Amino acid sequence: MGLACSPSAFNKMIQRFFSDQSAFCRDYIDDLFIFTKRKSIDDHLKALDKVLRRFKLAKSAFWASDIPCLGDNFGRDGIRIDPDKVSVIREWPLPRPKRQLQSFVGTCVYVLKYCENFAALAAPLM
Repeated sequence: MGLACSPSAFNKMIQRFFSDQSAFCRDYIDDLFIFTKRKSIDDHLKALDKVLRRFKLAKSAFWASDIPCLGDNFGRDGIRIDPDKVSVIREWPLPRPKRQLQSFVGTCVYVLKYCENFAALAAPLM
């Protein structure tokens, strides 16, 4: 049994460790995201070099145009829904009893942040 505060303590430690790089490096739990505002590869390589000097290269993904995290894809064009999540919804068998329909709508709640009128669309189904 681990300490209940371990994730919080780890996150605070990582934030302090990379605090001087917050203009181009953000963390989420045990992942680091390195980004640059311009499309210049030189700018990105400089930022990457600064971060790489501080952690293990073997656990890294390089030259990714999209980075999957928490069911979303983070990329140059912003945050997008994970295509695998969309496939699950598209391939869902036609729900018959009300319970199956409720389960389907519950699964679709994932897209809530991508669908402005989700509640209005789902209301007639409930």
